[in-house]
Parts: sequence; structure tokens; C-alpha cells
Amino acid sequence: MSALVSSKNAEPIDKHRTRYYIYWHTLEEWAAILGTWATDTGHSGTVCTLYELINTPNQEFTGMHQDVLIKVIKVLEAKNEAELIIMDDNNGVKFF
Repeated sequence: MSALVSSKNAEPIDKHRTRYYIYWHTLEEWAAILGTWATDTGHSGTVCTLYELINTPNQEFTGMHQDVLIKVIKVLEAKNEAELIIMDDNNGVKFF
């Protein structure tokens, strides 16, 4: 497990390190995939709900766990490529 954590393909979910997220791509790679999708599909400057993203057909991020998607969006936020919008029942993202 430590090799996966070192390569950023795993991250502990709890502080006791008994449960982990395992990533097919690193969060940075997922951010690049999502950012490219937003640009290629004309979603720059628009807001998408996380539900819409998770349920977008035929994409690598289709079905992604919402908590992981939020982590991916935070990577885009750090690069000023997106803004995470947190609301009571419906979270979203604005792509730049």
C-alpha cells in the first residue's frame, strides 16, 4: 500500500489508515482529464452539477465517487481552472 501512496495512486480515508481510496489515475491526472473534457465539450465558463459529471456517459470519470470528484475539482481550483460550488443538496463546479 505504501508504494501506491507514494505514487499518489492511493490515499487513506481515515486517520487510522485502515481504509483507502485507490486511484486509477492520480488526482492531478484526473484533474487534467476533467479539465480537457470541459474545454473540449464547451463547458468552460459554465456550471455543471457533480451529479451531471458523475453521470456523463462514456467518460473515464463516469461513476466516480463524489468525494473523489471533489478532490479532483480542488486540484483544478488550485490551478485557477475551476471553482467548487458547495450548496446544501446540489454541489457543482464552474470551469474557467
